[in-house]
Amino acid sequence: MATKHYQLHPEKVRVTQVFAQTSVVVSDKGVPLANIQPNDFVARR
Repeated sequence: MATKHYQLHPEKVRVTQVFAQTSVVVSDKGVPLANIQPNDFVARR
């Protein structure tokens, strides 16, 4: 059985567009969002 691993991204992000299967986010500070990939999970705090 695979273990799920979650890691918090250090930057706060803002959702700018929402579609049926995807969304677009940008950093609140305008910094590049490295290492965010398709199928990553985002949750609201």
